[in-house]
Amino acid sequence: MQKQLEPIIEKMSKELGVPYDVCVQAYMSQWHFISEKINSMTIKDMTLEEFQKTKRNFNIPSIGKLCITEKKFQNIQRKFEYLRQKRNKNVQNQEDSSHVQHGDNNDE
Repeated sequence: MQKQLEPIIEKMSKELGVPYDVCVQAYMSQWHFISEKINSMTIKDMTLEEFQKTKRNFNIPSIGKLCITEKKFQNIQRKFEYLRQKRNKNVQNQEDSSHVQHGDNNDE
């Protein structure tokens, strides 16, 4: 855990009369929850309509709102599509060169 958080959690522990370890677990639980939610989102295969129906904002008191915007989603989708096309092109090029190397050329 970050050194800056230790005195804050220690103060909270004393003020609330809750063990330090329990305060650490309570603090970290919000980050674990957010991490699990984000990792469970399959943005790669999601349509814009599905994305719009998905909860994707997390408000953390004293920090602010963490979110993924529609524009960011669309940029991610474009990158995935670019990578798919590039991968498919590479696979096609490998198959073409494999046919030429093995004499599978049907030009005769």
